Amino acid sequence: MPTWVGKANFAKKIFYPVRIGFERPPSAEARSIDLLLRKMDEAEIEYGVIMGRQSIEPLGAIPNDEIAACIAAHPNRFLGWAGVDLSQPMEKCLAEIGHGIKQLGFKGVSIEPTIALDESFARAVERTAQEGVE
Repeated sequence: MPTWVGKANFAKKIFYPVRIGFERPPSAEARSIDLLLRKMDEAEIEYGVIMGRQSIEPLGAIPNDEIAACIAAHPNRFLGWAGVDLSQPMEKCLAEIGHGIKQLGFKGVSIEPTIALDESFARAVERTAQEGVE
């Protein structure tokens, strides 16, 4: 996903897992879906989940349509979750939930910021349930 790997937070020295002591997986280092799929096969992992992310910089965002394109290229290997930023206008968030589930075929919703446990969070959860996600 070109948008994500182009972000500053994907750079090796500030990539979060590396900062806490994990090595970057070879597939991430090479930015290779093919390598990731080989490693998934070796580990007998049938499906991977690509989580949407809509967050302020420097954390970055992965456009939901870009996630859908990656899934479309590998439809039998990945499931997607739409990314929604609850700091954006609520109607935009609700529309993106509908778009992600109805048009893009996503199976769930990833909500940012994760501390938004207020009315906006409740409305997002309600809309997700209306779209058939439990």
